[in-house]
Parts: sequence; structure tokens; C-alpha cells
Amino acid sequence: MINISSVSGVMATPFAGPYCASKAALNAASDALRMELEPFGVRVVTVQPGGIQSSFGHKAASCVSLASNSVYQPVKDGVLLRANESQVGAMPSDEFAEELAKMVADRQCPPVIRLGKKSSTMPLMKNLLPTRWLDRILQRRFNLDHLRKVKVIQS
Repeated sequence: MINISSVSGVMATPFAGPYCASKAALNAASDALRMELEPFGVRVVTVQPGGIQSSFGHKAASCVSLASNSVYQPVKDGVLLRANESQVGAMPSDEFAEELAKMVADRQCPPVIRLGKKSSTMPLMKNLLPTRWLDRILQRRFNLDHLRKVKVIQS
């Protein structure tokens, strides 16, 4: 059994909460299935790709729409940056498919496969950096620090 997840299920990023949460859930379910099905000879492999060339980012960016008075206007560029982040320097999809096919054909295939841009870097950052540092890095990367200057009017 091969479950295609994402490295975003290991390290969540701003503006992708539901996507990251669904991939984290798939990672957890795959971990449980791997243990439960092993006695029956069923291998469960979780693939956690990083950036793989696709139209995913472009389609996500084309859906970004913020009202002119939205408190998120100052971070609109960060939202668009996040939508396209995985495509900069992404692994070609045919290269990903070839490498993945070779790996899963091997009986000694690892239970978790990470291929593509930042597929190893993101989990490493998640494991090594204190949570507050990682939060700050991602907040700056995607312009969330610009929201500190926004005054929210409460009714």
C-alpha cells in the first residue's frame, strides 16, 4: 500500500492549514496501518514529497481573493508566495515518478520516502529548531510580520 502525503504534513506552513492538517492525518493513519498490516505481509509506504513540478501552485494562487478592506491585505504577497513556493526549483514530475517507482519496487524500501525540493529540509527544521524560532522564520518568510502593524477595529 502506498499513500501519497506531503512534507507539509510533517511541518505546517502559513496559509495552508487545512492542506497540512489533512496530510498530517494521512501520515498518522499510514503509521498505524503500517504496524497493523505488517503481520499480514502488507507493506505500507508513506510518500512525503516536497516540491514536485505541477500546476498546483498556479491554481492555488489564482484562487487567492482578498477584499480590499481585509486585514490580510498587507500579507497578500505572502499568501501568493506560499501558493507558489513549492514550484521554485521543484523536481520534475517524470524524475519523481521514475525514482519513486524504483524505490517502492525494492523489498527493502523505507517506510517513509521523501523526494523533491525541501522534502528532507522541512522535517529537519521541524525536529531541530525550537517551535518559536520556526514560527518566526515562517512568519517572516510569508510576510505575517506585516500584520503586527495592522490595527484591527473591533465593533
